[in-house]
Amino acid sequence: MELTRGRVLRLLLTSDLRCFTPPWLKLVAGLPLIVAFFAMVPVAFLGTAFWPDVLEGTGTDPWTWVVAAATAAAAAFTTAAFAAAQWRRRYRRRCPAISLDDHPRLRAVVADAVRIAGVGEIGVTRVAAWAEVRAGLGRRGRVEVLLGLPLLMGLSERDLRAVLVRELLTLRLWSWHERWGVHLAGHHPDRAWLREAAAGPRQRLWDAARSLVGAAALTAASRAELTVAAAFGWHVNRYAAVACRLGAPGDVHESFLWKVTEEGLAARVHPRAVMMAAEPALFGGHAWDPDTLDAPGGLAGGLDARVGHRLGQVVREHVLGGGGGLSGGRRVRMDELPPDVWAAAGREQARLVLGAAGVLLGRAATARDVVELAVAGRAGELEWWHVTQSCPHPSPAVCALMPLFDVALRAAGYAPAHPYAEHVLVGAQGERADLEELAARAARGEPYGIALGEP
Repeated sequence: MELTRGRVLRLLLTSDLRCFTPPWLKLVAGLPLIVAFFAMVPVAFLGTAFWPDVLEGTGTDPWTWVVAAATAAAAAFTTAAFAAAQWRRRYRRRCPAISLDDHPRLRAVVADAVRIAGVGEIGVTRVAAWAEVRAGLGRRGRVEVLLGLPLLMGLSERDLRAVLVRELLTLRLWSWHERWGVHLAGHHPDRAWLREAAAGPRQRLWDAARSLVGAAALTAASRAELTVAAAFGWHVNRYAAVACRLGAPGDVHESFLWKVTEEGLAARVHPRAVMMAAEPALFGGHAWDPDTLDAPGGLAGGLDARVGHRLGQVVREHVLGGGGGLSGGRRVRMDELPPDVWAAAGREQARLVLGAAGVLLGRAATARDVVELAVAGRAGELEWWHVTQSCPHPSPAVCALMPLFDVALRAAGYAPAHPYAEHVLVGAQGERADLEELAARAARGEPYGIALGEP
């Protein structure tokens, strides 16, 4: 089936109307509904005589004024909360603009990519919370670039340039309906016809990009892009999600940069099969060696702390699946969270692992049962949320055993060596314990030197 303007427009106006419904339009449509709803509450509870009493001030029942005040307060609170949520979802707030004059190395990379792609001159450059790159045309036909902050932290200059050239070429090669068609195909993998129809524009894009930057460079850069995206997704699930329960973590990207530069997180992440299947041109049948990643270019230094907090709000809204709740604007930092918050997160993960082991064994499982399953090579059969995620751990057995060691060591008085490295614990005498190393030792059936106990 061909990707036509009519088919794409039909999708946008039916099942995907939300894609181009701006927050201000939702605000204009939502506020009258809120006001109408709360206006009907007094009528429903007190009858049609309520409003004349209120307006004329002749009501003798004090409950009339109590209900009126409570209704007005609830209406004001709901309206303010709804307006604040829509305000935070604005594109300009979720993707703040930065000045390339403050980032000369990044400016050189962007300018070089624009020149290679031949699409005009640089306009506005924005940063995004997630590992994405997009390009569009803004005012006066100038190029607007959206750069995911994780990619600025994890990609080399060469890889970022190649990825950016690929996205800039969409401005030349794709019509508006092809851009939307490819976008919808990525968000609806179950629509086989849409996925097949989008293959043509995608192939033209890849062929044009290869001709400009080289096939090997484009493949390496796109693989690195997916790997950094997987690393940031793991970091959000493992670290930022813990802080998101308390507020918007302003250091979610700062901590990711630390993990990338100090621990080589991006080079240790193994993209899952589902990610490889999504990009067969990059991974199809070929083993992916993360060691081939170029060193990060360090292109994200010096960003305003307010930008970090704003993007932390975006991450929190994604993690919680909504507007972030009443504490959506509260600022928290992961490196300032008390130890018991991280300990509670470890206990929750251990509970999930033991629950998955219990389902597999058909009875209540113990930590020893999980160790035996790992030694027997059956840890991959445990069904818990982590198995669908890309992660830096070498095996499913290590993933399953690490929470159990975390609980046992913290109960023995161990504490994290660094707030961004919760997998490395230090005892009272300075002895160091790496959860990954202990879990790998236990999975091999070797002595691991601590009683796991029962979380």
